[in-house]
Amino acid sequence: MKIYEVTKSRKSEYPNPITVHKGEEVLCIEESNQDDSWAGWILCQTKDNKGWVPHQIVRIHNKTGTILEDYCAEEFDLETGEILISNKEMNGWIWCHKESDSNKMAWAPLNHLKRGETMKYTTILFDLDGTLTDPKIGITSAVQYALKHYGIEVDNIDLLEPFIGPPLADSFQEFYGFTEKDSVDAIEVYREYFRDRGLFENEVYPGIPEMLNHLQTLGHTLIIATSKPTEFAERILAHFGLDQYFSFVGGSTFDGSRSLKADVIAHVRKEYGFDPASTVMIGDRKHDLIGAKEAGLPAIGVSYGYGSIAELEKEQPLAIVDTPQALERYLLHQ
Repeated sequence: MKIYEVTKSRKSEYPNPITVHKGEEVLCIEESNQDDSWAGWILCQTKDNKGWVPHQIVRIHNKTGTILEDYCAEEFDLETGEILISNKEMNGWIWCHKESDSNKMAWAPLNHLKRGETMKYTTILFDLDGTLTDPKIGITSAVQYALKHYGIEVDNIDLLEPFIGPPLADSFQEFYGFTEKDSVDAIEVYREYFRDRGLFENEVYPGIPEMLNHLQTLGHTLIIATSKPTEFAERILAHFGLDQYFSFVGGSTFDGSRSLKADVIAHVRKEYGFDPASTVMIGDRKHDLIGAKEAGLPAIGVSYGYGSIAELEKEQPLAIVDTPQALERYLLHQ
């Protein structure tokens, strides 16, 4: 991703931009002058419109052409000082969105822009619980159910919030003194409740779908790295329609052999692959940040989840952000 600053205002000269679709046949009227700013463009005529199309997506046969991919020639009106973000440069133009509105994409000419820096992080690993969704009711109710099985009554589920994020076995041992064996057994009881009920006692944080859509549209590779079992994570993502944004889902195993965040990240790297130099981990608890550090990755903390500011600050992340919108802004300026 690259950032550009508008150095010269302009108004689009084409109020009715041409739109063509893959496989469509067009009449090729002329090629642009190779010595001007329009080098590399073909003036095409469709049944109801005419406009310039990049030569890279037109297969020409005499005076007709076949369109190789969907294309829209819409251009932005530009004002000096505006910031544009792009993942495609072609024939002197960029396909981009404005920093002020990442929903709308259009073209802008490079001769009206100043290039900024390339965005640093092209692969983004996301924790799930407390980062993308708020799983409080489901997790704490399942923990309450498991504790009750062992004769421990907890009426206020707010007291069980510390279970959100870390590996469950660690939490049963740390907060209630379970032995390693008892914690493994307690997880099985926990799953009796969670598997079919607690899994969906969950909700997506406001702004998350929009943020994921924007990042994916800009060409970022999005991956889940969670201490929740992979099967559960996949079901949650599908239930909320978030699965469409992720290239890979990496989670823990039911037998507990892969539960630490560093192990999950290593699994993601082995099975899917990523370049650590252009990858960052996003999470709401210290376990996410520690796991990232152990895996050799930078991390960003989100404070709208279940980790305190003090907990996150102690692990010295790149930044701590308080909303999904602030997270997106930070990522787009790195």
